[in-house]
Amino acid sequence: DVTTSVAIMDAEQMSAMPVNTVTGAVIQSAGVIAAGGLHVRGGRATEVVYVVDGIEMRDPYTGGYDSHIPQISVQETAVFTGGFGAEYGSAQSGVINIVTKEAPSRVTVNLTGRTNDAFGFSGLQKILDANDGWAYRWEYIKDSTGKIVDSFPAESVHEIRPEKFKRLDWFIGLPIIKKKLALAFSGEITKTDGHIVNGNTDRKTFNGKMTIHPTPNIKLTLHGLYNVEHPRWYTGSWKFNLDGFPEEKDWSYAFGVNFSHALSSNTYWELKFNNYSTYLRYDVFEDGSFDINGDDYINSTDTTQYYTVIDPYTGDTTIVEVPSDRNGIDDFTDQDTTGMWK
Repeated sequence: DVTTSVAIMDAEQMSAMPVNTVTGAVIQSAGVIAAGGLHVRGGRATEVVYVVDGIEMRDPYTGGYDSHIPQISVQETAVFTGGFGAEYGSAQSGVINIVTKEAPSRVTVNLTGRTNDAFGFSGLQKILDANDGWAYRWEYIKDSTGKIVDSFPAESVHEIRPEKFKRLDWFIGLPIIKKKLALAFSGEITKTDGHIVNGNTDRKTFNGKMTIHPTPNIKLTLHGLYNVEHPRWYTGSWKFNLDGFPEEKDWSYAFGVNFSHALSSNTYWELKFNNYSTYLRYDVFEDGSFDINGDDYINSTDTTQYYTVIDPYTGDTTIVEVPSDRNGIDDFTDQDTTGMWK
């Protein structure tokens, strides 16, 4: 048997760290790095299991973690890097077990804001979010004598823009009935323009938890998490046509019910029910590249096309009408609700 290797951080320890995300706190543990995802002891990002309040938040399709947990919501984070128990049977390189906060014994309100946006004060913006710039310039086309005969449509100079990062975190704890019923609500709203054009990201995360103690030995917990993110992308090859660049919107939500009963000081049993779902919408401009009419012809124009077909044996001609395959719906959406993107 391998001895369990685990690093545990509570809310107080995480708040004392120079980080403001759960990921930032986790990578302080030995053997954990962030490079295109979290990697534990050299394993792949998809080999790490994330458990939040007993819910294994792992996308069954990608194997990755597609949600977000506000740091202000977290009571304790445990990072397992070896010797996993049977409850983590699907873990291959690491386990990140997160327990969210319950309402304390008194009414608690915690509100935190972070920003480097000067809100129109350009002089102050240069201090809060100073950036250097770089240039993209297109080559000119010259003839054999060195004379410029043509050039690309534009010469572009792009500067790294102020990020104008804004984030609001909150936690509200409401003890309704002393030692019997309590509610906790927390969340995070983040908005950033990004340092490059089309690099903006918006994210909203909400977390709720209800704790019920019918008796001192029985605990019932109802909890839920909702996250929606709208990231934008940038690449140099699209810098003159960013309106045609794909947009993405991601949703994820989790909810569950946990029941625990302590039979003695060292014996208890648990029953858990939970659900974790993820959605992704990925749209591009409609190009008519899918045969939505089912006529075996692809017509990417906005109008009906007519073609003359000649029979090679008889010489007879037939006019074929090919309707447009552009229907006003962005491609790469689930048009026929089959679960497949087109």
